[in-house]
Amino acid sequence: MITKTDWTEQDIQQLITNQVKENIKLDYKACASLKNDEKCKNELSKDVSAFANSDGGILIYGVIEKDNVAVKIDDGYDPNIVKREWIEDNIHGRIQRRIEGIRIFQVDLKITNPGRVIYIISIPQSLDGPHMANDHKYYKRFNFKSAPMEDYEVRDVRRRNNVPNVNLWFTVEDVEDEIVEKKIALNAANTSPVPAEYYGVRAYIDNRIEISSEGDFVKLSNDYIIERDGLNISTTCYYKLFALPHHSPLWDGEEFNLSHFKFKVPLVSEGDYVLAWRVSGPGFGKDGSQLMQVKNNFIPLTASKAP
Repeated sequence: MITKTDWTEQDIQQLITNQVKENIKLDYKACASLKNDEKCKNELSKDVSAFANSDGGILIYGVIEKDNVAVKIDDGYDPNIVKREWIEDNIHGRIQRRIEGIRIFQVDLKITNPGRVIYIISIPQSLDGPHMANDHKYYKRFNFKSAPMEDYEVRDVRRRNNVPNVNLWFTVEDVEDEIVEKKIALNAANTSPVPAEYYGVRAYIDNRIEISSEGDFVKLSNDYIIERDGLNISTTCYYKLFALPHHSPLWDGEEFNLSHFKFKVPLVSEGDYVLAWRVSGPGFGKDGSQLMQVKNNFIPLTASKAP
């Protein structure tokens, strides 16, 4: 998830320049999606509650997207008509129970449309869920949209404070004194007060990435299919069990590096490469995926940030 304490118009332009795609934690909305009518206000409650019920995320109101990629900043809003306080009132008035920690950023369009603004809503993952939208349904993030939750998913969110809540993410890093290899780091964080003392991790790495070292993970299969953006991507699955007394527990609020996977560069082609994960233990289980975007043989050193 993109983690920021403030936003500027330049930050939005950077998302557009880098062709950053929507994902489970990022959603672009044109200005027409935020109006003073019942349909828009109900959609707002669905989208915000879906992020809180899932892993948190960012809603950007005022960016036009095509095929889930940001293409340009929209016309913006008159801040005297669409106010930050109005957005906040609608969120808290239409979602039960109240979501704590939401931040709303008003971004001035000083370059593209002076006098107008766009809004960014940062929603944390909630430990106090599930949260019900205005239509009396519970929603989650699924691919690029908000989707109704199944009964078991509602119950899982309700137990979130009673079991570990482990999130994983990948980063791409340089290998010291090595120009033909980089490494994919697999990181973990627990956002529950209950420590994770016993859990298994599966890492799924796009088969087009030539892994030269999998650290202390064990290779299970090289033909596991991950569905992403409507495509079936063939990946290799690696596994490791973490348990006491050989490994430290994952404590609330701490970030850990679980392992590194070295891979050979340059990669075979430009485009999006899939990195996915699954973590499970007594009473909990989660999965997720990321895209490692490669352009002009450039691989960003940070493929994603902590949830």
